[in-house]
Amino acid sequence: MTSAADACAVCALIRDGAALGRDELWRDDVTISYVCAFDADSVDQVAVAPLRHASTVTELNEAEFAAVLLAARDAATALVRVLDPDGLTLHAHVGALEQQATSHLEVLLGAKAFGAEFGELPVEWRQEPWVLTDAVVAGWDETLEQRREIVARLRAELG
Repeated sequence: MTSAADACAVCALIRDGAALGRDELWRDDVTISYVCAFDADSVDQVAVAPLRHASTVTELNEAEFAAVLLAARDAATALVRVLDPDGLTLHAHVGALEQQATSHLEVLLGAKAFGAEFGELPVEWRQEPWVLTDAVVAGWDETLEQRREIVARLRAELG
C-alpha cells in the first residue's frame, strides 16, 4: 500500500534531493527550504516545508510550527537580499483545494515587483520568452544559468 508520503513531491525532494520544479536551498533537523517553480526561469518563490509529511498546520506540533515559521522568515530575508523586491507575499498550499496531487504543507514566499502578476518575475529578473523564436531558444541556456546563479546566491544566504 502506498502512503501519502510515497506519492508526495515534497517528500521526494526530502528523500531523493530532487523533485520536479524544486531546487533545495537549505534544510535543518525539522524543515527544508527550496525554490518552488515549474518553469526554468522562475526563481521568485521560495517554499518552506516540514521534513515530516504533514498536510496542514494542525498536524504540526508547536516546535515544528515554530521551526517552519522561523525558516520562512530566513527565506524572506534571503529573497530580499538576493532579489531586492518591492515586496513579498506569504501564503500556504494546504490540501486538495489547492489542487495538489498529495498535500504537504508548504509555506511560500513570493518576491513581488510593482506591475508584475503573482508568480511572474519582473523583466530585470528573467527573460520573457513570449514568442518562440530562434533567439528565445538560444537564450534559454542563459536563463537557466541566471536561475542557477540566483539559486546559488539564495543557498549562500541561507547557509
